[in-house]
Amino acid sequence: MDVIKALHDSHKVKFAVVNQVYQRNPNGCRYPYTRFESKRNELNSYLKTKLETIPYAIFWEHLRLWKSKFPLLIEDGVHLSPLGNRRLYFSIKRALSHAIDHVSKETNCFCKKSKHGQGGNASGSH
Repeated sequence: MDVIKALHDSHKVKFAVVNQVYQRNPNGCRYPYTRFESKRNELNSYLKTKLETIPYAIFWEHLRLWKSKFPLLIEDGVHLSPLGNRRLYFSIKRALSHAIDHVSKETNCFCKKSKHGQGGNASGSH
């Protein structure tokens, strides 16, 4: 969370999206699978809870990514297949769209509250 706050405060990053750690196939996992899953779930829960307290960040769950009749991981059980990569791409695209919508709403809100009645320029900067 410190990294997100530093990016926001020092580098003026308006909104951050943190993606969930996604599952692996138990057959390809060198690390004991049940332990990996336990740690993965613990980390995802921690990130989701902590990010709820930061108004300029969200935890993005790839809900649609894993709903497939076809394998999304290659044989090693870790890396995404071409279909898995495509689904991840569209999930990240939705996350970015959500972030852009959030920043746009805040920018419009800021512009309306401007003391001088002037908002940012057409690109939405201040």
